[in-house]
Amino acid sequence: MKDRNIYFIIVTFKPDKDALRRLLEVLEKKQTVIVDNTDNNLGYGGGANVGMKTASDTEARWMVLVNQDVALTKEGTMKFIKILKDSEPGVIGPEAGTLDHRHWTTVLNSKSGLVRDDRVLYISGSMMAIHIDVWKATGGFFVPYFMYYEDADLSMRAKNLGFPLKHVIIEGFSHRSKRRVKEDTWIPDPSFAKGYGRARRVGDDSQTKEYYLARNHLMFVMNFAPLQVKMLEFFRIPIRMYRYARDKNRYAMRGIADFLLGKTGEMGVAE
Repeated sequence: MKDRNIYFIIVTFKPDKDALRRLLEVLEKKQTVIVDNTDNNLGYGGGANVGMKTASDTEARWMVLVNQDVALTKEGTMKFIKILKDSEPGVIGPEAGTLDHRHWTTVLNSKSGLVRDDRVLYISGSMMAIHIDVWKATGGFFVPYFMYYEDADLSMRAKNLGFPLKHVIIEGFSHRSKRRVKEDTWIPDPSFAKGYGRARRVGDDSQTKEYYLARNHLMFVMNFAPLQVKMLEFFRIPIRMYRYARDKNRYAMRGIADFLLGKTGEMGVAE
């Protein structure tokens, strides 16, 4: 029998068909919505909003966003569903993070244990259960990010509205893109953490990833950070641009330039 109050939403972009097939086999008897961004890329947040709108127009109470590169087991998924049924409205997921207190970069938890509730500042979009009340109160993801930081943004807005963020362990859950703490974090300044400041190459989309992380970090800071952090990050922009130029990281430079120009959404084609 289907859990008619719980919908699983998968946003895809040029998906690995075998991985997607395995994921759908696990979710076979679950309410599932697939939003394919391949031909009309709305960005992760935009695609997720389409899926959540579809689910919210039915009887959905919980909407579970699942990355196309996530692996699940049937047993772990059923236990997660039980957790959702027993939980108050909020945001729940198996990957949780905090924020670097100085620069407000996201820091994804790397340990197998739970992050303390008072330390959870965002739930990763890799698998993120959002209650219908959170959807109605927040309006979903902030689409101008296009990709990266939208999960932290929604989590912060939900938390500021009084909704709890809850980190849970899901047996059998794995995320192919998961990396150790601070390797999944964009740290734009070499002076902050030795060995993590220079441009990193992560997969085929590494250059565009550098663009979005550099730009969206500043957007996130300006939307949520305390005034002193906003001032620090704004006045450090020339230093950061110099270091990116030194490292020939033109995509990150472009991301910062577009932030200053007020450009959001998908990165345009370079001329």
